[in-house]
Amino acid sequence: MARLCKEALEWRKKLEAEYNLGDAEAQLLMASMTRTFDQLRRAERQVETDGMTQIDRFGKIIAHPLLSVIRDCRASILQYLKHLGLEAEPPRPAPGRPPKWS
Repeated sequence: MARLCKEALEWRKKLEAEYNLGDAEAQLLMASMTRTFDQLRRAERQVETDGMTQIDRFGKIIAHPLLSVIRDCRASILQYLKHLGLEAEPPRPAPGRPPKWS
């Protein structure tokens, strides 16, 4: 298995320091999420190098194949965070729409 990028390892350490994630299930989820985060960053770097589109063998412009990897990694990370109870948006105090901005 390839080594994880420094950013992925630092992100994992930061999450572990901020939240109590000591049980075995949380550690397994964190390990999987860290690998997924690493894959996300690698795919993003490759798309940055290659560009958002490529030309297929018929000369047609197509989306970079790694764009679907990026989308899937982002969705997976959100699911991992949800399973760990670390959802990005804090729960609202009441049901319904949030209050208007002042």
